[in-house]
Amino acid sequence: MTGFQRGDYIFNYQGRSLYLRLTLGALAEICARLNVKNIFELSKRIRDADRDNIVFIFRALSRPAQHEEPDFSDLNLHEAMPVLADVFETAFAPLNAGEDK
Repeated sequence: MTGFQRGDYIFNYQGRSLYLRLTLGALAEICARLNVKNIFELSKRIRDADRDNIVFIFRALSRPAQHEEPDFSDLNLHEAMPVLADVFETAFAPLNAGEDK
């Protein structure tokens, strides 16, 4: 399951282009780790997450699209948070299509 797919977010990290993909498996892992039951709780938990949880989320999002799991130990959280927002907004955009019309 490697290679770019529609809905993937390309994240430039340590000189590499990584694909971040929100799969159902990744979403389940993230929700279990953050102990949330719905997308509204998830949004709040991500905003308030500590460094370990943000690194975990990046690993979960990168796993389906990489040959090997990247090392996110030196992830810059200031740069990472807007990326997470974009990944989730892109993934859930089809659910909101037509709401603002």
